Order: sequence, then C-alpha cells, then structure tokens
Amino acid sequence: MTMKSNEQQIISAAGAGDVAIREIQHIDVGPALHVILENGDVWSIAPGPDWSYTVTAPDGREQLVELATQHVVHH
Repeated sequence: MTMKSNEQQIISAAGAGDVAIREIQHIDVGPALHVILENGDVWSIAPGPDWSYTVTAPDGREQLVELATQHVVHH
C-alpha cells in the first residue's frame, strides 16, 4: 500500500468521501501532514497512537480516525 492511498483512506474515513490528492506537504514542526486535494481543500493529518490519526477538515473540525478498523470517533 502506498503512502498516498493511506492518506486517501484516512481523509475518506473522516468524511471527505472519495478524494483525489494533488499534493502532500510535510510540516516543518511536528509529524503532521497537510494533504491538498484536487479541489483545493487542505486537510491536516497528525498521527496518534495505535494506527489512529487526528484529522482536521478544511472547516476546522477535528476527528479521530483509526485506520486499522476504519472506525471514526466524532468530537
């Protein structure tokens, strides 16, 4: 599985639906990534424990996504 498809899975699980990624930017501070979609939306993904990720949507909503189970915890 490629890195890109992991990001697609994480963002899709957070509610973005089927997404097309234009660019992935590594942030200088911390382990977070900015994922820029083809439509211009920017999502942020920060890794957490045990295959979980904190995903920040373009509108600022944060969700915890556990990639191994595809279970989404809404805040």
